[in-house]
Amino acid sequence: MRIFRHKQSAVIRALAVLALLTVTSRDVPAASSDVEGAAQNRAGVENGTLGRYTDATNNFSKSIKAYDIEAAKTIHNIGWLYEMKREPDRALVFYDEALRRNPDQVHTLERAGYLRYIMEQYDESIVLGEHALKVDPMNKEVIKWLPDAYAKRFKLKEQAIAQAEKKADETKVIEKIAQEKKEEKQSRRYVTVSYEATLRETYLRAGGDGTEYRKTPAFGPDFPHMLSFLATPIESWEVRGNTGVPYYGALAPSPSWWTERVETYFYKKIYFLGMGVMGNHYGGSDQFGEKVTLSDYKLGLVMGAYGERSRLDVSFYPRMLPSDTGTNPGRTYDVDALDISYYYALPDGYKIHGKISINDFYYFNNPAKTSNYFGVYIFSLGLSFNDKPSSKVVFRGDIIERMYLSNRNNKQPYSFMNGQGWFGLDAYNWFKGDPMSGMNTFTTGFSFSAEERFAAHMFLYQRLNAEFVGKNQYGHDFCFTMGAGVYF
Repeated sequence: MRIFRHKQSAVIRALAVLALLTVTSRDVPAASSDVEGAAQNRAGVENGTLGRYTDATNNFSKSIKAYDIEAAKTIHNIGWLYEMKREPDRALVFYDEALRRNPDQVHTLERAGYLRYIMEQYDESIVLGEHALKVDPMNKEVIKWLPDAYAKRFKLKEQAIAQAEKKADETKVIEKIAQEKKEEKQSRRYVTVSYEATLRETYLRAGGDGTEYRKTPAFGPDFPHMLSFLATPIESWEVRGNTGVPYYGALAPSPSWWTERVETYFYKKIYFLGMGVMGNHYGGSDQFGEKVTLSDYKLGLVMGAYGERSRLDVSFYPRMLPSDTGTNPGRTYDVDALDISYYYALPDGYKIHGKISINDFYYFNNPAKTSNYFGVYIFSLGLSFNDKPSSKVVFRGDIIERMYLSNRNNKQPYSFMNGQGWFGLDAYNWFKGDPMSGMNTFTTGFSFSAEERFAAHMFLYQRLNAEFVGKNQYGHDFCFTMGAGVYF
């Protein structure tokens, strides 16, 4: 035991001597912390020599602390030099080391806090500023920037909260769109077939009172009806078409007794392009005073664009594909059509619809070199409710404006702007006070419909149309349409 104590005492003495050797002698008066550090170091050596190891350890710890306090000033000055050189990052390295050695060194707390303030590290600057005021409540430097640090930290937190809320909202929208895409993909229809029939009831205005069931001259049943189909065997190719007795409005004189149309669409990125064939057939006596049967076929162009929530469709069947130029020796029938439709899907199942539909019908008496003309231009705007792939019932409302055009026994049947078509423009009567001789009248109508997806791969829909005419015209038209369809 005595030998062990002797060896331990020797070690302590050696450490004490080493500590004494590290004390640098100075030719100038020592600072108070240096004096304190040296005194504690000597006391530690003495206590170690006498075997009072606990006391010696405490003395050495106090000596190190005293030297750290003095070193913190020098380290601060190095940091200040880097700050003057406009190298704040390196200055903070020394300021942080100085505060590690002396956490209460006020001038270091001031500078480190200010640098972090101008570097927008407001949380750290506020901690340093508060500590400086705790050590020196009357400090005049910290209060120059600390209040603004509080304000800017609050503003940053406010912005962070707003950004987090915005991000959360965007995430919800993205998730909602993804869910809608998933539902749409699950409900994709490869083949859809539907049939609808319309009953017309007219409230008489000119030439009678009360109401009457109104027939529509046609080949087959004397009421408007239409069979439609849509096929999408692959996502980049689509075929759609319809056939039946069309309905053009309350004042339309049955310009077509039967129609059919087949169109193909090819999709590429956000656009699509295709072609179509349209046929129209007439079999009445109101155009030539005797019953005739006429047919017309046209080639057309279909095109458009679509996005996540919108779609634009354009189909155009011009008269020149082919056109009637009077070379036929008999009576001929010429039809053109332009359809432009657009929709935009809003959140929560709302969808805005708009459509322009232009239809011109020409009846040529080529031997007499005269022609009759009828046109109906339809403009509609509507809104759908609950229009989502997962919805069981979808509602839609539209307001519809119709422009009716009419021009009979025209003496320039093959001329451009002769009052037939083109909104009734008439170059021949332009300076006679009748520049749009082909324009007849306007009407306003409303449409309300509901589609019920009542079973897997089946749906029903109903539509009510009301069209209101002028007081001297035949009558208001009220139409009720029933339709059904299947899809696979």
